[in-house]
Amino acid sequence: TYALALLDVPRNADGSSTYAGPYRKTGQPAFDKAVSCSGRTITFRLATPMPDFNQVLGLPAFGPVRADKDHGTASSTQIFSNGPYMLRGPWVPSRGATFVRNPSWDSATDPIRGAHPGRIDFQEGIPVETAISRIMTTAGLDSFAVTADSAPPALQSNIMLTPAIRARSTNPRAPFVDYLVPNFSRPTMANVSVRQALAVATNREAYIAALGGDTAAEATYAVINKSLPAHQDSNPLGVPPRGDATRARALLQASGMTLPVSITVAYRKGTMADKAMAALQQGWQSAGFRVTLDGVDRDYFTTIATVQNSRGYDVMWAVGSAEWPSGSSVIPSLFDSRVNLTATSSGQDYGRFASSAFNAKIDAAALVPDASDREKAWGKLDEELSSQVAVIPLTNQKSVFVHGAGVTSYIDNQALGGTVDLATVAVK
Repeated sequence: TYALALLDVPRNADGSSTYAGPYRKTGQPAFDKAVSCSGRTITFRLATPMPDFNQVLGLPAFGPVRADKDHGTASSTQIFSNGPYMLRGPWVPSRGATFVRNPSWDSATDPIRGAHPGRIDFQEGIPVETAISRIMTTAGLDSFAVTADSAPPALQSNIMLTPAIRARSTNPRAPFVDYLVPNFSRPTMANVSVRQALAVATNREAYIAALGGDTAAEATYAVINKSLPAHQDSNPLGVPPRGDATRARALLQASGMTLPVSITVAYRKGTMADKAMAALQQGWQSAGFRVTLDGVDRDYFTTIATVQNSRGYDVMWAVGSAEWPSGSSVIPSLFDSRVNLTATSSGQDYGRFASSAFNAKIDAAALVPDASDREKAWGKLDEELSSQVAVIPLTNQKSVFVHGAGVTSYIDNQALGGTVDLATVAVK
């Protein structure tokens, strides 16, 4: 939805765009004023300045589709391109497809893709444990296999302890950051000393251990991923990785509230998540909190975004990632109250953090002309959020990928979320 949010197209009374998309044609004249083409030059008129618009244009939503090849939802399993490979036969959902050489591709016009394998078999519907186990054994064609699925924690230790398999594994940083948000609409979390106590008592070491250890995650104190230029390696509250229950208890006592302070924490339920949140619970309770964990197993993010549903939560777990490599993809989308908060929804600002002063700083950061200085400005805002305890960053997730013994030129590309780069991979 970034296109409709950024383009200078009039809006309806409810804030939605008057342009209803390429199939319904409603509002087409307004769209044509915002997006025009002359020869090989396309012009976008934006509603507000957006220095990182070039980054936004890299998203799939802006990918061009030739009109005579656009079949709406049916196009999701059809591929039309002048890339190095083309489909042989149909794509079968839950099974996959085979890609073969595209005679229309010319390597002289494509300096990016090496197109080393002669054929690519894309297999869907295989449980991740099965896929990883097959690649680990490298029997038959599995010797030439790669996967975009990270090995589950149950297999990671075997991978890392077996030299031959470890040599065929990588452990890149994933794009996802786990974090907690205090619910500012709750009286308890409106108290800054309580929020500080919660942050200081947060045991990231125990959280990481419960998730599977150092191969699964690394501690962070910033909501912007460590792989991004905007990341600042700061710790404004000076919290050690294992937390500090003694200092947190002193902060809680200074809050004026009676100990233990009762809080309810929501999180997305799962076997590993249950263990990780229980590890955090122990640290918080040592500091003087009485913690009730509420694992939500369906429609988690819809639940915590809906004001009516989230009223009983003092703290909520969340996970985020940048859609383009800039802090501008993280800070405004998660903490700009103007684009998130309504009477019924919190958008992605799950804790309903609202600050006109902070919003003004978002506007100022977006207009910094130098790209490097602009990223530093986003990093400073990230640090400010942690200092106010508007967010408690926990970890940068990590992945463990394994490839077959017959695979060469293997690269984990951070621009692709840390997964295998099919533009460079080859086979023996």
